[in-house]
Amino acid sequence: SKSGTGWATGFLVAPDIVMTVFHVLERVVAEESAPDLVCRFDYRKLPDGRTYPGTEARLSTRDWLIDSSPYHPSDTQIARERSEVPAPDDDHLDYALLRLDSYLGAEPIGGGSGEIAAARRGWIEVPGSARSLEPGSPILILQHPQGEPLRLSIDMNGIVGLNPTGTRVWYNTNTEPGSAGAPCFSKDFELFAMHHSRRTQSGLKEGI
Repeated sequence: SKSGTGWATGFLVAPDIVMTVFHVLERVVAEESAPDLVCRFDYRKLPDGRTYPGTEARLSTRDWLIDSSPYHPSDTQIARERSEVPAPDDDHLDYALLRLDSYLGAEPIGGGSGEIAAARRGWIEVPGSARSLEPGSPILILQHPQGEPLRLSIDMNGIVGLNPTGTRVWYNTNTEPGSAGAPCFSKDFELFAMHHSRRTQSGLKEGI
């Protein structure tokens, strides 16, 4: 947010729609007015070591909250072991879909300050059905840990398994606060989950 009180990672799922976690936005959603939030795209380190500040976008002043799902009370708890992690149902998926005030996905990367003939930014296609996630499968997470420039975490043996209700996937991959809402990909960069939180004292992570 503009006040610096919180941050999360998000990603475009349509030219003007961002998906991220609900729990970071819970307070502003309750206020039922367009929040003073900044969505920053292309924020990354350049090959020469400089930091590119990215492109800022605001939320639409009308119908900015397209859809959301609350988190489960157990989502705020860190269990001792994986067997002690509760299994929320599919009414508690902790996501929010936000409408931007521009079709950013159709614009060139970097906007007016981008490179000449820069590619269109595009967006991430959400799969129509769940994919098979075998234990030991790779996982790649694009994230902004602690609100920092974009990072890619790769674990070629990251997937641990699914929870009993199939609403969460568990993995061992480097993430930090601020990474919640990050897209989780297979080795072929196919989206299969949104990073959610740390779930056990041993550091097991969870995606939705």
